[in-house]
Amino acid sequence: RGHVYRSILEAIALTMKFHVDAMSAELGVALTEIVVSGGGANSPLFMSIFADVFGIRASRSIDGGGAAMGAAMCAAVATGVHPDFATAAAAMSKPRESFEPNAANEHVYRQMADTVYHDIRNHTDALFERAYPIFHGPEKDTDPWPSPTTPSSPTCSSSVSSERALTFAVASSA
Repeated sequence: RGHVYRSILEAIALTMKFHVDAMSAELGVALTEIVVSGGGANSPLFMSIFADVFGIRASRSIDGGGAAMGAAMCAAVATGVHPDFATAAAAMSKPRESFEPNAANEHVYRQMADTVYHDIRNHTDALFERAYPIFHGPEKDTDPWPSPTTPSSPTCSSSVSSERALTFAVASSA
């Protein structure tokens, strides 16, 4: 079971890396750090995998309240408690815990991404197209497994700050 769990974490990190690389190239930026928040950030293994896959420092908030703290900083700036975001961040945030990439692991993940992962869709899209009618029927609105009212799968979001750090929020209902 441990291998399955790790492969899921690696797939999340590789998928994020694939999209972040595209976004970074389009924006013309090079990241020096990623900041992971949410439930996934509580796992040292998850953080280490992100550092290894991205090949840069992966950090997480010590208090775990990344989204709430960001909202509080926005409110502090909007209400004039702090004159700008840099001042609010300096006054309100704590240092982050960081994970440095392991060069050997980074090399393996880079090989995996370059030789296999970037080519997966060329082999799976046709399978997904054939499977679609099985789960959705002839009508597009038919869904044999409607979404529950509460999320049951992880959701991810990301943003790039002016310090060239990428922030991920990984949430889970579990």
